[in-house]
Amino acid sequence: MDRFFGAERGSVLVMVLVFSAALLILGGALITYAVNDNFIARHQEHDTRLYYIAEAGIEAGVAALRKNYSFHRNIEQEIGGGSYHATIIIPPHADYPELPAGQRMVISTGRLEGKALTLKVIVSLNDLYSKALMVSSKLHLTNTTINGNLHYNELLKVLPGTTEIRGDLSYPQGKAPEIVPPAVLTVTGQTSIAPPIPIPTIDFDSFIKDVDITYTGSQTWTTAPPFKKILVKGDLTVRPGKDQTFDFNGVIIVQGDLTINPQKGANTFLNGSFVAGGGIKVQPDADINPAMNEKKVIFVSNRYINISTTGSTAPALFGGSVLLFSKGDINISGKTDDKLQIFGTIIAEGTFYLTDAVLTYDPDVFIDSDYIPGLQVVIREWLKL
Repeated sequence: MDRFFGAERGSVLVMVLVFSAALLILGGALITYAVNDNFIARHQEHDTRLYYIAEAGIEAGVAALRKNYSFHRNIEQEIGGGSYHATIIIPPHADYPELPAGQRMVISTGRLEGKALTLKVIVSLNDLYSKALMVSSKLHLTNTTINGNLHYNELLKVLPGTTEIRGDLSYPQGKAPEIVPPAVLTVTGQTSIAPPIPIPTIDFDSFIKDVDITYTGSQTWTTAPPFKKILVKGDLTVRPGKDQTFDFNGVIIVQGDLTINPQKGANTFLNGSFVAGGGIKVQPDADINPAMNEKKVIFVSNRYINISTTGSTAPALFGGSVLLFSKGDINISGKTDDKLQIFGTIIAEGTFYLTDAVLTYDPDVFIDSDYIPGLQVVIREWLKL
């Protein structure tokens, strides 16, 4: 009997020892799992924080380009316990020869606790503003060169003369160009079928905020008022005479029609945005911004834009970068013996006539986007390095 109980006590001891060993092994495994899980969680948290820091640099770069599409300075900021360094690449660039003209590259390196992560995005203007020329309705080209991309929604009629598109041409299905003999059209880029591109509305209420002064009734100016942002509740005529100087740098919003007609011998310098609820007519008898310069002119019209250069001897329209945006028609005529040079972008919702001119796409016109309807910077591609 004693031997029986002794054996039983031995078996119980063995079972206790086995069970205790199992608990120790299980406990050790749980502790190891908890430690590893905590390490993985901390590692994932660190990586997530680092990613968001680098992404913040991307967002800062894109925000800078929305304000100034030619912005190219470095951006540095401490954030979230770390920091980012963002760089904006503008083509042509020796290190990134594959970056097409008109696009931008934003590179952001985030740093956190001794580790670094670099992100890269390719951005461009939205489709509307990535073209040298965009016409929603009918487009008539005569003896004209387009250095950039062109899109139209309804009709392209090429009239007699030689017209060259040194870029891509796109239009909706069934809207192929109509070439009137003996006209010649050549396209050096790709020709493709693309859906219609809508023209954004013009929100005049957004333009007239925080004006410096308001003029009521129609106005005729021979010299520029000493204000940066002006509202005219009526029509406005800018007509400096001989030996008079009209030098304006700022924003003019006209609820009626805007006419710019400098007389012979006048000195006219325009730099800024001119927004009209009616039409815009430019008929200079003397040069506007006579020499090639850094000036920028933005015309936004709710009705039409008519520009005649017969009285001008300047080699380029307004001497610098130009954006013409009209909810109606646009008509520009150059000279057959010396084509008018235009640098910038032209957008018309109505019919556009362009004759004897060279239009070269210039994104520098988007340096200040506050008075450009519907301008957006779009991220085209994300890359993790």
